[in-house]
Amino acid sequence: MDISFGNACPVPTFISSSQAQEIDKRLLDIGYTIGQLVELAGLSISQAIYHYYPPSKDIHKKPIILIGPGNNGADGLVVARHLARYGYMPTLVIVKQFSPASLNSSLLKICEHLNICIVDSLSKAAHCGFIIDAVLGFGSTGSVIKEPYGTLIDQVVQINPSLLISIDVPTGWLVDHDNSNRAGLIRPHTLISLTLPVRAYLPYCRNCLPNRLRGFIFWLQIY
Repeated sequence: MDISFGNACPVPTFISSSQAQEIDKRLLDIGYTIGQLVELAGLSISQAIYHYYPPSKDIHKKPIILIGPGNNGADGLVVARHLARYGYMPTLVIVKQFSPASLNSSLLKICEHLNICIVDSLSKAAHCGFIIDAVLGFGSTGSVIKEPYGTLIDQVVQINPSLLISIDVPTGWLVDHDNSNRAGLIRPHTLISLTLPVRAYLPYCRNCLPNRLRGFIFWLQIY
């Protein structure tokens, strides 16, 4: 499979959570649906993972994808579908159950049809060397981490996977603040930002390049 990636470009301004939400609102106002945006996001994320962490390496072959109940989790469900098509063997961990009428429930049914492994807790998943965090994203708000997310974060920290990727914002991070001195948080090896980098990234990167891995940050501009 040939996936082309663009060249480097100057670092954009880091945006706040409210600005990121405004971008999403404008996309919806011009006619995109949430389902379309989720499909675009999931496709781009899966292509990036395939490009940089191919399934030909054993450690990358069986990713564990942590799925939350919101749009971040929806992105993760689409990622799982594409990764399965690319030759990975993903396992989905459903961190919190969705509403039966939700987009996530519909996407989960597709994963079930594709015989993707689905479990309801991280402790039931094998091969935890490669974890993809698609739990909260911009839903990470407040300094107090509620359950079941606090327990999940503790489990991931204890596992200390060889490769950890977070989509948009690592679960438990404050979007608009420096999280470098907060103890007990997950520390992903790669962050995938889907629109523009947010302020939480500032302590971790000097350059932010579309379609390029540069240290801690991986930025995909997909819209």
